[in-house]
Amino acid sequence: MIRKLRYCRGCVAHIYLRAVSGFVVFYSVKDILVFFTLLNVLSETYGIRICVVSIMLNHFHLLIEAENHNAIAKFMKELSRRFTAEFNGRLGRKGRLFEGPFGLSVKAEDKKVRTAISYLYNNPVENKHCRKAEMAQWNFLAYSVSDHPFSEKLVLRNASGRLKRGVREIRWMRGLKKPLNYAVLDRISEGLDTREIKQLTDFIVNEYSRIDHERAVRFYASRDEMIRATDSNAGNEHDILEERPSDDRPYFRMLKELSMDPRFRSPKDVLRLSEKDRWQIAEEFLRRGMGPKWQILRLLHLKLPTLVRRARHRGNLPR
Repeated sequence: MIRKLRYCRGCVAHIYLRAVSGFVVFYSVKDILVFFTLLNVLSETYGIRICVVSIMLNHFHLLIEAENHNAIAKFMKELSRRFTAEFNGRLGRKGRLFEGPFGLSVKAEDKKVRTAISYLYNNPVENKHCRKAEMAQWNFLAYSVSDHPFSEKLVLRNASGRLKRGVREIRWMRGLKKPLNYAVLDRISEGLDTREIKQLTDFIVNEYSRIDHERAVRFYASRDEMIRATDSNAGNEHDILEERPSDDRPYFRMLKELSMDPRFRSPKDVLRLSEKDRWQIAEEFLRRGMGPKWQILRLLHLKLPTLVRRARHRGNLPR
């Protein structure tokens, strides 16, 4: 019988949660912002200290501290439930979004915490999103040194009326301790140009973020040492069963292709199509060499027929 790990107060917990069947979940910046604002609001509700966050296409990692295991369990259950409701509501679909239960690795020693920090920060690097951890947007490392790492500095007196209204609404929602949903993000981004959307994105991250960057730094001599250690060591995690890193660049190529499809307002809208229509897109992507079949299927939330999956599991069919 496998012993289930439980969090102990005073330790650091590495939390990991993967989407069902490895399907893509975070198709766009809006998906990430809905999740990120919810994550931070709920972390305050349940007394969770967030040290590191890394959001990938089909899973996410957290390095956190809490009062006890029950606080973490309730926090993760609420986070999964509410984001799933937002995601499904956007598409008019039903069903689970994430696998359960969440993965947990407890770190009681500083050396193991440092290894986990490097591992989380380097997830985008290992999956070919960027060359260095500080260049990634959704591990939030760049936000530890700048409040606008991916946009021009936002000067409200020079901003457009639409951008100012968006900033006011974000501040109002944050003051009420409410996460942003898709309807709000649609409204405040309407009419903004690309430069303004980038500014608004950085503003949302900074307004909602409860990531305690200094807590992560305290496991090192300095922030510079933490970044140097991260760049020189990808870290590892043997306590959490995660797939090996993959090259995610085919996903980004396919997402770009979907974003140019006039049928879709967002790449995620492909999930509104029937299974038959998604299989047609899968066949087209495969014919054009857009990516390996397993990534195409995960992007489009498709599964091979049960008999084929079983045959492959037995080794009777090639992948």
